[in-house]
Amino acid sequence: MLWGFGAFAVADIFMRRQLEIERLVGAIAKQERLATLGRLASVIAHQSRHHLGILNMSAYVLDETLAKETLSPGGREAVARELEAIERTRDELDQLLTQELRSGSHEQTFGLMALARECGADLTPLASRRGVTLSYVGDEQRIRGDRLRLKQAVTNVVRNAIEAAPPGSTVSAELATADSEVHLSVRDQGPGLSSSARSHLFEPLFTEKRDGLGMGLYVARAIVEAHGGSLALIDTGRGTQADIHLVREAPHPA
Repeated sequence: MLWGFGAFAVADIFMRRQLEIERLVGAIAKQERLATLGRLASVIAHQSRHHLGILNMSAYVLDETLAKETLSPGGREAVARELEAIERTRDELDQLLTQELRSGSHEQTFGLMALARECGADLTPLASRRGVTLSYVGDEQRIRGDRLRLKQAVTNVVRNAIEAAPPGSTVSAELATADSEVHLSVRDQGPGLSSSARSHLFEPLFTEKRDGLGMGLYVARAIVEAHGGSLALIDTGRGTQADIHLVREAPHPA
């Protein structure tokens, strides 16, 4: 009898150690994925920042020129909004580069719906030019991760949806939960996925846009997967739906 209890105790110890080893292996793999992703983000950020610097200079020259012209309040507000968006993007690229130089991701707890709204606000000028409305549905859900990189992922997904949406339509971001996961679904009412796009989903450098680089969805999926989540694109028949699944933050004990 005692031998049986002893064997059970030893088995329990081995099981606990096995689970701990699996947890550590998973954590190491996640850090390796984030490190690889960080290097990719660094290259993209360096290239983007160069072009953004040129755009920033041109925008300020334009602002100085327009200051001498008669513009409606709405026009001046639009120019100011564009300048703020450029400055904010430059700051975020600087943070990405600084973060990568420090060799590590910065995890924090934040609301995913607030992040989606922030991405939508940054993309408001693009949506306005295309005559597309943004809508948000669902209660706030908190997750834990690298907020800056996840913002990059969600921004890429929302931008794709806006660019695919026809004028006068709506791009919706809907947040829901299932068990321990948070689901963010971004839907457009565009033509859906072509047969070519379905065959090359998430391949780097593949794009059907004339001015696209083919890196947006590739980077977005890499970021989401580095956080233990998934990103899938679904042809709904009335457009395309991008589903981002992430782990929900565990509630704190009372």
